[in-house]
Amino acid sequence: MDVSACLDVGGTKLQAALINNEGTIFFKTIEPIDKRGGEYTGGQIIAKIKDVYDKSQYQEMNLSGIGIALPGQIKDGGKVWAPNISDWQSYPLEEKISQSIPSSWGPVVTISDRQGFAEGEYWLGRAKNTRNFVFIAIGTGIGAGIFINGTYYGGHRGLSGSMGWLTIKGRVHESPCSVNHLENYASGSGIINTTREILARFPEYSGQLADISEHELTARDIFKAYEEGDKAAQRIFDNVIEHWSGAIADCTSILDPQLIVLGGGLFGPASRFLSSLKCEVNKRLSPAQKGTVNITISLLGSEGVLFGIKRVILRKM
Repeated sequence: MDVSACLDVGGTKLQAALINNEGTIFFKTIEPIDKRGGEYTGGQIIAKIKDVYDKSQYQEMNLSGIGIALPGQIKDGGKVWAPNISDWQSYPLEEKISQSIPSSWGPVVTISDRQGFAEGEYWLGRAKNTRNFVFIAIGTGIGAGIFINGTYYGGHRGLSGSMGWLTIKGRVHESPCSVNHLENYASGSGIINTTREILARFPEYSGQLADISEHELTARDIFKAYEEGDKAAQRIFDNVIEHWSGAIADCTSILDPQLIVLGGGLFGPASRFLSSLKCEVNKRLSPAQKGTVNITISLLGSEGVLFGIKRVILRKM
């Protein structure tokens, strides 16, 4: 049986799987990303490919292709700019992998995680047979995979769908890290930033979030506080929903898709906000678009990007 090694290099973790040509996963593993970056992270990826290869041999499968999805930009020659990995401004990932493994293991493919999520959704998910749609991934970062007329649209430099960089309020400062980007307020890390800002403005707050140090605070803590009726958490998610709905409405106005699929690490727990999100999006759309776009949540979860990698490998073979 032919299988491919499919790896997703996320904001905080590396997941890898063996997937056959029908989209069945036979093995999957997840581990934290090596935060040291540079050659350390590159070496971790290569070691994981070899580990997955060993698993394929143990199960008497034929490895026929290797694919890696990453946030950021895939440049000519498989060089990678990844904002979550230090010293990866133009890291020659494909070259490093090709030098480290036999060519008999099949072609090496690198794609953006935005493309991976969208390709997976088009192949096996909610967007099956939908020619014009957008997949919006909200997790450690925020990105969008765009399909136009049944084909992934990467843009002139492969940077289409970089929604996390949308400027949502205030003026642009000289340092790009201080710009008011969507990701700084409405991603997993952005929700934590928003929480810190709100709590700092209300020193009299004594709810459950006040008992957690700002260095230990997680998005999971904030979701839990929301579930238990914490007023600060409710205010936080009111702000986040406003940011999400504005971005989705902007995306809808520009691209006019049939479908928007929401996924990534936060949609899971954030699925409870879908009804409110739809309502807020519709408030921001033109009369011609109100109620015409289906907004839904992916059923593929974190595995969607792995399926997308496999779909791209199949096209290369």
